[in-house]
Amino acid sequence: MPVLSACGSIKGNVSVKEPPEGTRAKIRVAMPSQSNLTHAYRGIRAYPNAACISKENPNGGMIMGNAAVGFEKTLNGKKIGMVKTQVSESKNFIKAEFYAAANQPIAFSFYKTSNASSVTQNNITT
Repeated sequence: MPVLSACGSIKGNVSVKEPPEGTRAKIRVAMPSQSNLTHAYRGIRAYPNAACISKENPNGGMIMGNAAVGFEKTLNGKKIGMVKTQVSESKNFIKAEFYAAANQPIAFSFYKTSNASSVTQNNITT
C-alpha cells in the first residue's frame, strides 16, 4: 500500500517570526509595488527551518504584502542594515529585510491575485 505525504500551505495573517539570537542570516525580499494584470502580486510568506510550506510551522508567516488585499501584518519596509542596492532604494518595489536562522532551510510562498505558487530555498547562510 503506497503512502503519500504533503505539506499544507495556509498560514494566518501573522508576520514571520525572526530568531532573536544565535547565528542568523539577513534576507531581503522585494516585489513590484504596482499591481496590474501581469504583476498582480499579493504577498510573500516565509517558513523558517522548513523544507516545505506548512501551516504547522510556528515561525512561519508574512514577510510582505499588499495591504489593500488584507495582508496587514507584514514586515513591509523593515530594514536591518543590509547593503543598499538599486532595488532596495527603488520606489517601484515593496521591500522587507528580516533575520532567519543561518544554515537552516527556509521555504517561501509567492502569491499572485489569481494563484499561489511556492519555491523552496535551502541552507540560507550568513
